[in-house]
Amino acid sequence: MARRTASGGYVGLIARSELSTTSLLEVEASKATYGPRLLISSKSPPTVKTRTVVDANESDLRLFTSMVEKASRDMVASGGQQLLEVRPLQKTTLGGRPALFSEAIHTTKEGRNMVVRQYLVPTDEQELRFTFHVAVDDQKSLLPLIQRVESSVTIDR
Repeated sequence: MARRTASGGYVGLIARSELSTTSLLEVEASKATYGPRLLISSKSPPTVKTRTVVDANESDLRLFTSMVEKASRDMVASGGQQLLEVRPLQKTTLGGRPALFSEAIHTTKEGRNMVVRQYLVPTDEQELRFTFHVAVDDQKSLLPLIQRVESSVTIDR
């Protein structure tokens, strides 16, 4: 278990190991590693609480961003890819609930650059993750569709 820090213990809460993660939905436009993809997953019990998201300040968001960057770098490296950029995490809402939004760019094995947009939405019972993958080359044309999907999400309390 991660140790708590001066950021109110949020880093330790986010860094806790996963107990149970389930894929709820995975939609791919093609089987190519660079095709657009949406993945919705649930982790239970949640490692991030709604209050953690609501109370996060700029310092917390910087710490969360560095954690996301390290985890992303390790994940893409294990697949022979390279992380190019992680944009600072932002507090937002999705489906009417507080959420953290992250966006990163990494390479594929084929050398294409992919944008990964992810929302982390904690509830009392679970932690939902909505992850969109799209090639950088296709982002401009597909962003309106992704934004429509994002705005159509509803999450029951």
